[in-house]
Amino acid sequence: MGTPYGLEAAAKISTTASPDEVFDYAAEVTNLSQWLQGVSDVEWKSDQRQEGAIFRSLYTWQGKTHDLDYQIEEFRRPERLVFATISGPFPFRETLTISPLADRHSGNQTEIEHRVWAGSDSLITTLIFWAGRRWILPLVHKRLDEEAAALKKALESS
Repeated sequence: MGTPYGLEAAAKISTTASPDEVFDYAAEVTNLSQWLQGVSDVEWKSDQRQEGAIFRSLYTWQGKTHDLDYQIEEFRRPERLVFATISGPFPFRETLTISPLADRHSGNQTEIEHRVWAGSDSLITTLIFWAGRRWILPLVHKRLDEEAAALKKALESS
């Protein structure tokens, strides 16, 4: 699936949803299309919802739609959910770290760190990542902020 080189970025957001509610919503991967840009047609391939489970989605990026298979790498309710591609044109890992916060102003809140690692699919992409890192990373951070805001909205409206 390409070289090990890639880009990593993260965004943090807080929500009034409990850690259990956040984890349960995110771990039901059919919800991914509600908050991850470019993701659609998500479906489980495994019967069990646990570490090692497999799911698939379509992912559209720059006008091209790719069929991706993912595996749940960590399933630690309610603290951490990690999944990564196991097939498709490029390596990708998504990590959600969920932590309770005691906010003295607004009561209990939950912090969500949304971290993404996207790997290179070729030497050319590796060179683009390396040479364009200064311009690409702010765009990736902006996208992660938008996805985190969409996750917060979905959690707080359900």
